[in-house]
Amino acid sequence: MLSWLPNIESWARVVHGLLRTRGWLYVADTHPHAAALRWANCPYGGRDGVYDEDQGDYTDLEAQFEHPEAWTWNHGIGEIVTALAGAGMRIDWLREHPTIAWHLGDPDHLVRRTDGMWEVPGSTLPLSFSLRATRE
Repeated sequence: MLSWLPNIESWARVVHGLLRTRGWLYVADTHPHAAALRWANCPYGGRDGVYDEDQGDYTDLEAQFEHPEAWTWNHGIGEIVTALAGAGMRIDWLREHPTIAWHLGDPDHLVRRTDGMWEVPGSTLPLSFSLRATRE
């Protein structure tokens, strides 16, 4: 998850450095729009970190942790694409999806589909995104 990265530009430079010429990166992650809507303290755009000490996580909403403290950064789509392009990557494609592979912890709106993905029935708003970028 890109939300664990405090500096998306540094990440993009590291990715670029690890790839050979014409090597590519595939990212599939929670859409920052969905995160901003789901968690009130999660602004769209990752310049400022968000401190969280809630219990539970995406694998188990009822989980109890001895040290639940965490920092996250909700990098916007533009920030992610700009960081990769600025590091010398070509964006081959970017897709936004109205489905997500995990529940988001929102029992009131999300419904599990037969393929195992989650969606808000009838909504076209993005819950996840995927992109491919190639080192030039």
